[in-house]
Amino acid sequence: MNNETTYKSIFGTFTRPVENDNKPKTCKACGKAIVFLPTSKGKYIPVNLESYGGESEFYPGVHVAHFSDCPQAKEFRKVKK
Repeated sequence: MNNETTYKSIFGTFTRPVENDNKPKTCKACGKAIVFLPTSKGKYIPVNLESYGGESEFYPGVHVAHFSDCPQAKEFRKVKK
C-alpha cells in the first residue's frame, strides 16, 4: 500500500505522507520554515511555522498561509483557465 499522496500547490507538486506529521519543512522557494496543514476541504496548505501552535487543521485568522508572504510566490502561481 502506498503511504503517500501527491497534491499541487502554488509552490509545485508535492508528495506527502498520508498521515500529516506536522514536522517543519523548508520552503523550496525562499527557505522559510513551514508546516503543511489540511484545510476544512482536506487540501494541504503551507503555513508559516511561527503561526503554528500544534493545531491539526488550518484556521484562517490563526495561521498565516505561507504563500501570503513568500517573496517568490508569484513564480509558482498557476494561470487560471
